[in-house]
Amino acid sequence: EIKSSTLSLTIKTEASYGVKKVNYEFDGDNAGSSDSKPYSASYSIPNSKNNRTVTIRVELEDDNGNKATDKKEVRISFYPLL
Repeated sequence: EIKSSTLSLTIKTEASYGVKKVNYEFDGDNAGSSDSKPYSASYSIPNSKNNRTVTIRVELEDDNGNKATDKKEVRISFYPLL
C-alpha cells in the first residue's frame, strides 16, 4: 500500500548487453524514464487515483533493443492535498 501522493520509483537491474533505458508507467500514465543508474523517477499521484488499486509497470530496454516488462498492482491511500 502506498500512503503518499508522491511516488519515487527506483530499480536495480543489469542486462547482458547493458541497460539503455527504463520506462515507468503508473496506471497507464507515463511516470518517467531513466537512462542511467540508479534508474529512478518521481511521480506525483493525482487525487483521482487515491483510494484505488493501480498498476505500476516497468519496462527495461537493453542496448540491443530487447525489452522486458514487469508490473505490480498496489493500493493507493493518502490524504489528498486541498
